[in-house]
Amino acid sequence: MLSELFAAIDVGTTNTKVAVFDEDGSRVCLRQVRCSAVVKNGIHEVNPENWWRAVMKAFLDIDEQIRDRICSMSITGQGPTIVAIDENGSPHGHAITWLDKRKSELPDDLKEEDNSIDEQERSVLLKLQWLKEHIDRRVFLLQPSDFLQLKLTGSLVNATFPIEGFLPWRKDTIERFHLDTHFMLPPVVEPGSVVGNLTQEASEVLGLHRTVYVVAGAPDFAMALIGTGILKDGYLCDRGGTSQGVTLCSRSCIKTCGLMTTPFFVPGLWKISGVMSTTGKAYEWFVHRVRQLKNRS
Repeated sequence: MLSELFAAIDVGTTNTKVAVFDEDGSRVCLRQVRCSAVVKNGIHEVNPENWWRAVMKAFLDIDEQIRDRICSMSITGQGPTIVAIDENGSPHGHAITWLDKRKSELPDDLKEEDNSIDEQERSVLLKLQWLKEHIDRRVFLLQPSDFLQLKLTGSLVNATFPIEGFLPWRKDTIERFHLDTHFMLPPVVEPGSVVGNLTQEASEVLGLHRTVYVVAGAPDFAMALIGTGILKDGYLCDRGGTSQGVTLCSRSCIKTCGLMTTPFFVPGLWKISGVMSTTGKAYEWFVHRVRQLKNRS
């Protein structure tokens, strides 16, 4: 009897990837599908259904004999990216990605509190403030990986570690900035928890068994820390994609300008991170320009 296989989905900024692994952790296959985005004047948006179509295309490109052996899957992805979902479970407009630089301002009476939040959280709050002014109903806030979990299982959840630095948005901050009038937060499901089985529809369109389990993952940077074993004091991870980030796992709480220091998901340790937002994007731009010049010569 052939052994069971496990699928992993990664919703990247540029590509959505599906990989299948065996019980020893060896990769059986990898498929990746490029996802288009709306990019103009600082706006960087993605139609969430593009991610779902990419996942369908990737799975259907995998041999049926391999798909037949998949027993569970987990999802990770880029962020913080805002995916607004209405009470019927449908996207309310395009997702606003972490690369989006549209201008917005916090309310005047709250600007003095602005220094109490880090740069990443401030960026999210500014986007939510803009979105609040452009929607006509209350919506749930999901990440890209959460949206795919919804499509796969019908369950509305935020999959991440329930601590500062790993949550894309915090309930107390949403309430403090009076954003709870427009935004609802689904329950947090910790990594490793079973979200549910595939719906009948997901099973049919992906060519997978209805019994496949979907197991909660976490944001891509957190999964990178787990995957590279950055779980002890003094260990460091340099992860790269469209962006690049360096994260140190430390027993000491080191706070300095330009770095983000928050509790680690391992008790007694701290996550100290420095992020460069467009390292991979810059390489991609450079290669594109060189190719253009070469074609002209």
